[in-house]
Amino acid sequence: MLTFYTFDGININTPMHLFFSEDIAPGSLWIEPGQEEARHLLRTLRLKKGDVVYFTDGKGFLYTCEIFDDNLKSCKLKITATKESSHKKTYPVHIACALTKNPARIEFFMEKATEIGIDIFTPVIYKHSERIKFNTERLKKVAVSALKQSQNLFLPAIGNITAFNEFVNQDFPASTQKFLCHQEGASHLQQLVQPDKPVVVMIGPEGDFDKKEIALAKKASFQTAHLGSHRLRTETAALLACSIINLCNA
Repeated sequence: MLTFYTFDGININTPMHLFFSEDIAPGSLWIEPGQEEARHLLRTLRLKKGDVVYFTDGKGFLYTCEIFDDNLKSCKLKITATKESSHKKTYPVHIACALTKNPARIEFFMEKATEIGIDIFTPVIYKHSERIKFNTERLKKVAVSALKQSQNLFLPAIGNITAFNEFVNQDFPASTQKFLCHQEGASHLQQLVQPDKPVVVMIGPEGDFDKKEIALAKKASFQTAHLGSHRLRTETAALLACSIINLCNA
């Protein structure tokens, strides 16, 4: 009996690890993986020339490849087939979140949100923010690892750290639903999210939003919404919001 395995809606008939390279040019016939992926292929998994592996560029494409050169320093793979995922969302999920004092908490959020389904993460500086710097490359590595583990073909975009005023006043597409999650929001986020539309959710810092920030967000057409009666940590609230949006579109 033939067993099929699935990478983000694409069926294959061989169980295999998923690898990542963001440097795959459209129409390319070759992949030259970075040292980390090459070491995983050739040293950890002990794969050899002629073995079949799967790569993604994080943009929704799955590449079936054959190892052409199994030398660690010159590893090269030939692309034998390219398929595009049919799971591209009509409702991009954008979480704009305060950075936590402990960076490990935001890394945890990014790992789990990548598995669940997030498209854009923007760190925002609020009046009560306890942290205003973060390591973009470290967070990207966390997202790439989660993408490969969950066999997802879409890597979230990680935006530059942005001031609150600048974020709320930017031009979003006209169809975008914009929410500021606050304990005093009139309705639960789940009751407000409309399916098949882009969603932006702002999550505040551990010290909560400043009253002026709430007023400015409302002026910029953000709706206030709550996430339940419990007081949640920043990363928990962000993860819950991400889950609710995906469930509303299930």
